Amino acid sequence: MDRTLIANTSILDGSGAIPFPGDVLVEGQRIVAVQRGGGLPRGDARVIDGAGATLMPGLIEPHLKRLQNKDALLLIMKDGWLHKTP
Repeated sequence: MDRTLIANTSILDGSGAIPFPGDVLVEGQRIVAVQRGGGLPRGDARVIDGAGATLMPGLIEPHLKRLQNKDALLLIMKDGWLHKTP
């Protein structure tokens, strides 16, 4: 299964709390771990350096009918703009 670690990012979890620094591990299309302060093991995961970015849930493009690619769509906020990860 594809594993992606978004490390050293600011996490906005949607709970109403202020964003916090940490790591997020994604397997396939599911978030499987969130670690406040970082330190999640990298293992065989592809690593995305989230420094200077904010990771947040619920970013859905309402005009997008379906994704042609079955890979997870990861978006990060950097410098006020959304970027799709490679």
